[in-house]
Amino acid sequence: MRALILTVGFFAISWMAEAQNLFFRTYGALGHFNQAADIIAGQDNGFLIAGSTGGWGSENGDMVVIRTDSLGIQEWFKVYGTSYSEKAVDLIALNDGNYLIAGTTNRSLNSDYDLYLVKFDANGDTLWTKQFGTTAWDLMEGITELSNGNVIMTSTSYEAPFPNGGILNICIDASGTELWRGVLPMGDQQLSGGIVATTEDTIYVGGSAFNPDNSSMDFLLAKLNANGAVIWTKLVGTTEEDHLTDVCLGSGALIGACGYTMQTETAKQGKLYQFDAAGNVPFFAQTTPGAQFANSFSAIRFSANDNTMIVASVFKDGTVDRAALFRYTTDFQFLCSFVFPGIQNSEATAVLGVDDGNILCGTDLEFSPGQTSIFVNRAAFDCATVNLEVGIKNKLENEIMVDVFPNPSKGQFSFVTPVQFDRIEIFDITGRAVNYKMNTVSGTSTVELQTQSAGIYIMSIYGTNGQILSTRKLVIE
Repeated sequence: MRALILTVGFFAISWMAEAQNLFFRTYGALGHFNQAADIIAGQDNGFLIAGSTGGWGSENGDMVVIRTDSLGIQEWFKVYGTSYSEKAVDLIALNDGNYLIAGTTNRSLNSDYDLYLVKFDANGDTLWTKQFGTTAWDLMEGITELSNGNVIMTSTSYEAPFPNGGILNICIDASGTELWRGVLPMGDQQLSGGIVATTEDTIYVGGSAFNPDNSSMDFLLAKLNANGAVIWTKLVGTTEEDHLTDVCLGSGALIGACGYTMQTETAKQGKLYQFDAAGNVPFFAQTTPGAQFANSFSAIRFSANDNTMIVASVFKDGTVDRAALFRYTTDFQFLCSFVFPGIQNSEATAVLGVDDGNILCGTDLEFSPGQTSIFVNRAAFDCATVNLEVGIKNKLENEIMVDVFPNPSKGQFSFVTPVQFDRIEIFDITGRAVNYKMNTVSGTSTVELQTQSAGIYIMSIYGTNGQILSTRKLVIE
């Protein structure tokens, strides 16, 4: 297996108390398409990142899992797939100590898409692969495990009598053998959006479905038992197009759901719902222009540490999309938001709450020319200190994200800043200023430190008003 070509890492220096970013790292193969899907806690306080890449095996795309330590430093990566195209969607840790990555493959006798699963151990070694589907397109949307080790997967299937989409749920045992399957009784035009299960093995499937009462798509939540029997289904929404993108178990018996409303053909607005165990909606929130505005919500998690809801989103900032986190109370009262100003044209696809901050996982569409990169940003998301203003203030007062590559290197580093800068200063680990050469061409600056000995150096980037825009660690091998 070839080494991962690009693993660029940044972290906030400990003496920068005002910095919100604990670390920011990107992963992927140079010159290839790389897309994030999910991030979960791994062993030894590390993380497992699921995504898709075109850099290995089939150039059509494969699923990839990246194992990191607690600082996001890559320890290993494994690629899963066939000579056809596979795309990762979800990743879960299983009760038996192994893991399951779920996605979609176009390796089908009918030239359609099927559901694709890979079970692997803590070292990333494959235990089994399975493929499920119908005679039409089947697109994976999520997986969850029950207390007995069975796994439920939810998907959008286009098999008749649902040519516009039906939500297909399939249950398998720990060996990957199918136990049951069923489509929700919601008529044609259903789109799956996520799945969770309680400790009592109650299953909640989220998605969107056409509501004849208002002639539009609405948020859909369905409650199932462990055998797949539907207990109830609920549709909530407006006369506009409402789409659910993720669900989570909330506080008590509440279920959190996030998504967006299509206000126009091109404009979206984030939307949040809470459902209770009977399908009622005690709490609802829709973002409004200003400090709470989000183009759309893509992932939602409940943080038991502080009893809040954390939502990952795509924040519309002029002509660019930026990844962002939003924090709410459990009854969806807005607390604060944090936009990652240096990540341009990015999409937040997952959020993981941890004790001292939150992990945001996504895809940066313009991190390096000609490629997309998986990014993971760990941010201390404390509403007592985070900037509540979303917009230009974030760009100036929060540390910007700067791509430095390669790092480590033999002494030559390149970087790109999302805003104009005035100068840089470089110091060794003792605080002594060091000499360097710098050249800037087409927005990319190259710093030469070949005359310096191996070790750690600190580079500070200053803005045109004299403020420090960013501080980065440089490692010379």
